[in-house]
Amino acid sequence: MNLLVLFSLINGISAGVFGLFVYLKNRKSLVNKNLFLMSIGVAIWSFSYVKWLSVTTEESAFFLSRMLNFGATLIPVFYLHWVLVFLNLDKKKRGIITFGYIITFIFLLFSFTPYYIKSVKSVLYFPYWPQAGPLYICFIILGYIGLVGYGLYQLFKERKTALKEKRNQIDYIILGTILGFGGGATNFPLMFGVSLFPPFGQPLVSVHPFLWMFAILKYHFFEIRVILTELLVGVMGIILVILPFVMPTGSLRVLTGSVFILFCIFGHYLVKATHEESRRKEEAEALAVRERVLREEFESLAKQRRKMAEQFQVMAIRSVRLLIELGKSLFKLQLWEFLFLKGLLNSKFRAKYF
Repeated sequence: MNLLVLFSLINGISAGVFGLFVYLKNRKSLVNKNLFLMSIGVAIWSFSYVKWLSVTTEESAFFLSRMLNFGATLIPVFYLHWVLVFLNLDKKKRGIITFGYIITFIFLLFSFTPYYIKSVKSVLYFPYWPQAGPLYICFIILGYIGLVGYGLYQLFKERKTALKEKRNQIDYIILGTILGFGGGATNFPLMFGVSLFPPFGQPLVSVHPFLWMFAILKYHFFEIRVILTELLVGVMGIILVILPFVMPTGSLRVLTGSVFILFCIFGHYLVKATHEESRRKEEAEALAVRERVLREEFESLAKQRRKMAEQFQVMAIRSVRLLIELGKSLFKLQLWEFLFLKGLLNSKFRAKYF
């Protein structure tokens, strides 16, 4: 049980840090927002899980078991929305997203009622394991399996036609999804009184943030340099703004204060330069994408031109053949007319003189 507490704590911290990291990168991006909201769901589930395993009274365990499943209910819909936005399918699949939010809202309304979590009881070596109500079964089928499964299906479908870098990103998302949601699913059997095995997949939940973080670092899933620069400047600024208040003498306070002011100036230009570099990189990537599109269009036009040339050549050959056949036909016709006239003249000549 102590290991479950430790792994759940790691799950909550890793999800929270990862979600905050991504959100601070671009607060306006819908991709970042949904990933941040999903991370909040994981954090609520994980930290409630830690507290739930630590309590000693049934009443507290019952409340916390409902709280952790409240967090778990948020995860599938934010995951699906994030995947569809990442794949640029959110507008096309708006009906699916709306359906996901509607059923999630219904589940949340009943999350603290017996229809969702009806009780807690002793299962294996856990004294207060939550027992699923009838509506929780619907959540597993429609939410956990349905929404997450549909997101995975779209990832596999998009992977077939994606470019190399995007395909690598999708691979890490798929792997993180399978490990994270698959590990979390090992909690379900105990909720129905099936005590064949403990939730051995709990440690896998913390794998997905690290996999996606690796994708960020290696394949520029989100631009990392800007956020790291901002974090570094922010941390150093906090340290330097505190230093004047802990210096023993006035001269040291003035000195550290002056250092702080200079650091703010240079930090401002450093962050500004980093943003400018990121913007230029995005423009260069956009130009590269445009160049690739134009090259593909040019290649397509070249293929059409070759095809039209081949068709023109075939038509020219057919026309020549048709002219030859027509010439042959006219020649035969004129030959027959000549022979006919010649025969006709010969017959008249013989009739006149003989």
